[in-house]
Amino acid sequence: MNGARLAWRSLFHHMGSHIFTGMGIVLAGAVLTGALLVGDSVRGTLEARGLVRIAGADAVLSTREREFRADLAQELAGHLMDVQLAPAWRMVGQGRSESAGLGGVQVIGCDARMGALAHKPWPQPEPGEAFVSMSLAQELGLKEGDELRVRVPAPSALSLDLALTPADESTVGLRMKVGRILLAAEWSEFSLYSSSEPVHNAFVNLTWLQDELQREGAANLLLASGQAGQASAQVQAQCNEALAQAWRWSDAQIQVVRSDGWTELSTERVFLDAIIEETARSLTRPSLGILTYFVNSISGPIRTCPYSTVAAVGALVGPVPELEAQALSGDPGEISISTWLEQNQALIPGDEVQLTYFVPAAGRGLMERSASFTVGSCVPHAGLAADPSLMPEFPGLEGEENCRDWEPGIPIDLDRIRDVDERYWDERRGTPKAFISLEEGQAVWANPYGTLTGIRASDPQGDYAELLHDALKPARLGLDFQDLRSPVLAAAHSPTDFGGLFLGLSFFLLAAALGLVVLLVTFGIERRSREVGLLLAVGFTHRRIRRLLVGETCLVALDSSICGALLGWFYQGGILELLAGRWSGAVAGQALEDHGRWATVGMGAGITWVVAVLACWIASRGLGNYEARTLLASGEEAPPEGVATPSPPALWLGLVFSALAVAMVMTGSGSPGSFFGAGSCLLVAGIAWGRLLMTRRRRSLARSVTTLGWRAVGRRPGRSLTVVALLAIGSFLVFSMGANVKGQRVDGTDPASGTGGFSHFAQSALPLFNDPTTESGQDAYALMPADVEGLQLTALRMGEGDEASCLNLGAPQQPRLVGVGADGLARRGSFTFVDSLLSDSSPDNPWTLLNDWSPGEPVPAVGDAASITWSLKSAVGESLEVTDAHGGAVEVRIVGAVQDSILQGMLLIPEEAFVHHFPGSGGYRGWLMELDPAREASVIASLEKALAPEGFEVEASVQRLGRFRAVQDTYLRVFQVLGGLGLLLGSIGLALVLLRNAHERRHEWRVLSALGLGPRALRRMLVVEHGGLALLGIAVGVVAALLALVPTGLDGDKLAQLVPWLGVLVVNAGFWILAGARWANLNARRRP
Repeated sequence: MNGARLAWRSLFHHMGSHIFTGMGIVLAGAVLTGALLVGDSVRGTLEARGLVRIAGADAVLSTREREFRADLAQELAGHLMDVQLAPAWRMVGQGRSESAGLGGVQVIGCDARMGALAHKPWPQPEPGEAFVSMSLAQELGLKEGDELRVRVPAPSALSLDLALTPADESTVGLRMKVGRILLAAEWSEFSLYSSSEPVHNAFVNLTWLQDELQREGAANLLLASGQAGQASAQVQAQCNEALAQAWRWSDAQIQVVRSDGWTELSTERVFLDAIIEETARSLTRPSLGILTYFVNSISGPIRTCPYSTVAAVGALVGPVPELEAQALSGDPGEISISTWLEQNQALIPGDEVQLTYFVPAAGRGLMERSASFTVGSCVPHAGLAADPSLMPEFPGLEGEENCRDWEPGIPIDLDRIRDVDERYWDERRGTPKAFISLEEGQAVWANPYGTLTGIRASDPQGDYAELLHDALKPARLGLDFQDLRSPVLAAAHSPTDFGGLFLGLSFFLLAAALGLVVLLVTFGIERRSREVGLLLAVGFTHRRIRRLLVGETCLVALDSSICGALLGWFYQGGILELLAGRWSGAVAGQALEDHGRWATVGMGAGITWVVAVLACWIASRGLGNYEARTLLASGEEAPPEGVATPSPPALWLGLVFSALAVAMVMTGSGSPGSFFGAGSCLLVAGIAWGRLLMTRRRRSLARSVTTLGWRAVGRRPGRSLTVVALLAIGSFLVFSMGANVKGQRVDGTDPASGTGGFSHFAQSALPLFNDPTTESGQDAYALMPADVEGLQLTALRMGEGDEASCLNLGAPQQPRLVGVGADGLARRGSFTFVDSLLSDSSPDNPWTLLNDWSPGEPVPAVGDAASITWSLKSAVGESLEVTDAHGGAVEVRIVGAVQDSILQGMLLIPEEAFVHHFPGSGGYRGWLMELDPAREASVIASLEKALAPEGFEVEASVQRLGRFRAVQDTYLRVFQVLGGLGLLLGSIGLALVLLRNAHERRHEWRVLSALGLGPRALRRMLVVEHGGLALLGIAVGVVAALLALVPTGLDGDKLAQLVPWLGVLVVNAGFWILAGARWANLNARRRP
């Protein structure tokens, strides 16, 4: 008989033990493969939803704060092959039906070209008709034919933060009828940014929306879709190459005027972007920079002239003969005045003149400033000094027939305007009355919106605009296609690897299953000691016998691993069902779809098979230490191990890890991490001390059955230690994780807590420009002082971007930036910093790090520690790169991280930096609120009523924090459940050890029975022996867990959560111990 045939027959001969071994392997394979399949399903779900979210597009041109020609799509199509282009107008506002209201409604003006991108194409909406997403229809209770009203921010060439923009023109109301409710396959969930919240879309006719917004022929979004299989990066590159050839000045809202040998560039946005000045200075063609400002007064020694324009002029590239001939730009500190102002104010060269003017402040605020100059010269009204077009298109001034009709958005006193001022306006319009140097004008009138109001160049050839156009990259004006598909696919690789996560959460269950396999294989081989001895006696070598044993296990493990891997689908299905139900908090309530792959099943089966075979090989090695005679004499018992003695390694392990535990407690500054590490060290030390306790030498005789039972644990210390370790580790993990479940237990009034001491967090769909706690804000929103009594607000400038919190399963590619004034947070001492770039010896609050910023430097940011670590995969001191409104890359450096806070999902940056990089994102859409508890309900009700048109919604900070904590708490509960199952398997291992010991020692117990020990005494001895092991393991784990939980505190609620688990452990272990003792008693009574 050859070896293969012997192994085959042996396989069937020992089928009983192989079945139990196979069951353990099946369980391990199902747990391992199922966990990996969960990871596949999360990645597949995120990828599928991400592709739905981008509406099948590969690249996108989104100008955020400005607009371009919708016809640009058609012109680009002439440069591109096999690329579909769809222009659109996108904006977000407050929606309302007859019965409900909803913020965050995304209105998308489009035509049939966007509908053609969908898997299920849809036609162009009719004028006044809206195709709405299913989520919007459900939230507002809409059905086809119902009316939908949406209030959106009014498109404005100027930032709405500028007081020049009339406040009554900040929003536009849209009324439309629901014509169709779109399904997900019809791209109804289109969004540029990933979020945990449902997307609420209303697709409307593009031309109709342009008419309603009075932006004829304009768009702010352009989608590009390439051929199937074409890389999105390639589509992006092709589109940008075509854009460089096709874009026009009007796509950047810049007008070009040619007249009398001059070319002038200006913009309806009033201020030209700084990059245009920078590019103009790089050319060799002489040009003139102009910055015209509206001043409140020009005051001389005798008289004051109200409300005038003053121009700062200077050569960008010189010399400019016209500028030098008229001496418009004098020496530093000088001002050139017009002859009209000279006569009106009775000024002469050398007089001092003071300019008074407004500069922008936060929230459409204004600060009055003044600057003094010395009259250097008087210039006649001729040439450049007599040109009314030097005044840009100031809203409320341009086009007005007389001064009494001015409505500039800034406070003016019309009574100050004199008849002579009215005549000047009638004759000369906005012609500047005085001129200063460009350098001084840019210094005193600096703002984040631009550096010039115009550029003029002597241009007899008429090609200056083309030269400047060709030298300027459109991306620097925000005209840049971005790869849309690649970030979506990258975001599908969740910052939390759910395959690894559930493998980790199932770790103890998997370890217990593998430990069970090792025990079953070991016991199976030990039962075959006589067979192995016989094979040795007839000439088989240890190596060949080991090969036979491993070969049998390979066959068993192969079938079992495949079966277990297939059952992994059902394990994954159960996990997905739980994630859709009781464990939905782990995925923020998002439904997951089955996207498991057969490759993952094969990998799970392969890993399980390798581990099972390795376990058999390790177990079979022990038989090589015995001779055939010893094995033949042992029968079905394991060969005797000899007298167990104390282990020196265990002694050293106990000493070293006990010392480490003490050191971590003493030097860890009370942090939870240090105490958890100390608890882990104490766990290892406890197991080591348990090993010494079990094998301690005793010189005295056992004088009781209890003592005799305890001494028996050292007979086979390997088995005993396995049981203790399994129970100790399981108890430690289940208890330490379970007690860390936080729920919503938090003092919301404590500034150091996760709420920062703010009782509520508020957001609005439309931006607010006035503080409701101020007199101007109360006037603007029809509030009384009593309505907001006791209210304190910290305003937030909310940018667009991906949500970087645990509620968003995807990996954020463009995290949301939020501008904030840090001084108030620093004074309050809000939130607890776990890390910052501030030195430990510094007396300053880490919030002050946000004040250390100036243009051109990396932007400092503070965020929630969990968001930074897990969502952004970053750390304090590291930098991220984001794209600003100008299309440029901005380095954001993380300078601080706060612990467990309501700031998850955002990065807080200085408000000045936010306005600098996103000047068009006007107003505030987020607030941290501190309320008097006694007036809380009434103040919130007043605010929500007064600000209902803006979509103002308030959420309790404790509730917001609870939503974030629910994710962590769910993970901990999942770990408890899966760890509990692992403990159940560990207790089954305890039962196996007990039954194996009972079977091996049946002759010993028969002898003891013959010597007079009754059934009760034998049962007590077994209970003491194995119950002692169980109690030792549980005690070591619980004590170590209690140490790990010291920083979090052990209140009554936490203890109440732990008591049931402790009861389950004790009852479960007791059941197996008593059952095993009963079986051993029955076995002892049988005749040999």
